[in-house]
Amino acid sequence: MAAFVEEAHKQAREKREIVAYAAPMVEPAMTAGISGGSTCTELARHLRGKRITVLTNALNAAMELYNHGFTQVVLTGGCSTIIPTSWWGRASTARWPITTPTYCCWGFCVRDEPEAAAAHALCGSASRVWVLADHSKLGKHTFARFAALSSVAGLITDVGADPHYLAKLQEAGLYVHIAPLP
Repeated sequence: MAAFVEEAHKQAREKREIVAYAAPMVEPAMTAGISGGSTCTELARHLRGKRITVLTNALNAAMELYNHGFTQVVLTGGCSTIIPTSWWGRASTARWPITTPTYCCWGFCVRDEPEAAAAHALCGSASRVWVLADHSKLGKHTFARFAALSSVAGLITDVGADPHYLAKLQEAGLYVHIAPLP
């Protein structure tokens, strides 16, 4: 858990700006899918009390949303991963109807295969997939991928992102939004 807390403090201002842009995309009566990253935890804080349903495999996101008015939280279940806040398994990879999911991750990759499988299932149930990632997570390569670039609606990042990397993503057809810093 200490590593997660440390990660949450990195680029905290950028994460707040990314989430401030993304949170209004989740409108009343929608179902949103949220993963267990530190940016997703910040997103969960912004969604508290909204009349929405949130499907998540992340204890940290669920705890941020728990007992806050009209927000319904559905935990996907499963077994714990090496990441202490995420779960995977048969229940977490079931198909769920998600109207506007937001999947936050380490760039476009995740750290391990079980996490990728859970993320893939979450994204596969979605009508739109958004990646929320601060500049430090872009361009990183890890073992497992959760989705093809073509299945992602867009990326919301911060002003610190490498413009050449963002241009390559845009050339590949990805919508890129840079959240402004105050």
